[in-house]
Amino acid sequence: MSHPIPSSSPTTLAAQAALDALAELRAGYAHDLPDRVERMALALRAWRHAPADMVRLEGARVLAHKLHGTAGSYGFPDVGEAAGRIEDAVRTIERTPSEDHAAAWSEVWTSLREAEALALAARERAGSPASGGGRVQP
Repeated sequence: MSHPIPSSSPTTLAAQAALDALAELRAGYAHDLPDRVERMALALRAWRHAPADMVRLEGARVLAHKLHGTAGSYGFPDVGEAAGRIEDAVRTIERTPSEDHAAAWSEVWTSLREAEALALAARERAGSPASGGGRVQP
């Protein structure tokens, strides 16, 4: 036979505190999400203008990879999926001859615009005002 735990029990209070802490972390991530996407965008544009620069390539790929993982973990799977498509496209560009890059770069910019819009919407849903930035152009 199961005994209900009173709502003021230490277990219930601890569980609620944990849920509140997680909600606060998620809201903080949502607030920062457009800035994270913007950093990835800046890295992609820097690499686009210096495609032989392997440091810029790695920086862009790592930012996309991190966003791919963290966005989903914090409850923003659509942003994570867009970042994953960017990561895949960057790998394609990295591994194929330059004449085959047009479709991959198109995927980068399309997914980036999607990630930007989703990140701004996440910030707005979390109750944080947008911080100015516009759409990133390739």
